[in-house]
Amino acid sequence: MATLSERGRRPRTVRPIGNASQRKVERIIEAAQRLFVTSGFGETTMEAIALEANVGKATVYAHFGSKIDLFAAMIRLESQENFAALSSATPGSVQDDLLHFGCVTLDLLLAPSSVAYLRSIASESRRWPELGQIFFETGPEHLMRHLADYLQSADVAGTLRIPDARLASCQFFGLLVGDLHLRSLVGLSIDLPEEPRDRVVRAAVEAFLKIYAPVATTVPAKTPRAARKAARR
Repeated sequence: MATLSERGRRPRTVRPIGNASQRKVERIIEAAQRLFVTSGFGETTMEAIALEANVGKATVYAHFGSKIDLFAAMIRLESQENFAALSSATPGSVQDDLLHFGCVTLDLLLAPSSVAYLRSIASESRRWPELGQIFFETGPEHLMRHLADYLQSADVAGTLRIPDARLASCQFFGLLVGDLHLRSLVGLSIDLPEEPRDRVVRAAVEAFLKIYAPVATTVPAKTPRAARKAARR
């Protein structure tokens, strides 16, 4: 169990590692992922992680000063992989970009590992309140900031009208997830194969674009008198 001093500080940056140690660190993180999901954060010890990764406990502590540090490194790595998936599509229209973002994000949020992390974090929040902050800031918050930056760029380009990009980003997530995330957290089964998932995402994107469509600029019609004056010129 982490000490109070460990739990009260921010996770330290994992020290650089050489190629010879890379695979060991990967095994440690993979072992932590499995144990955090199956046993929960509180019940998982550094000794158990070392045993699962087939490395010595000293090796685990050489790269991660505490279980909190290891959890943060694990979430950062998953976040990097998620952004690689988000960046895999060629930029297109706003609608196409939002459809791609929505499909990838919904898959991430409803993935069994994501749901398991949230359940574990919720159950351990009193003992380790920083777990939720690490998970949210490195995972969902990172996604929302990424979307907010995109929406701000769309506003500048005139393809959308976004007065508050942060608020619009949160609203898109709400339209996208609906009750699905809550259902998954309370253990209700979610049968969402590819085709229904695409319908959910498309409906969210269509509703979002109706809310934030750019204001059409129209030339006011001339009055009959103005039209006659223009004709005499």
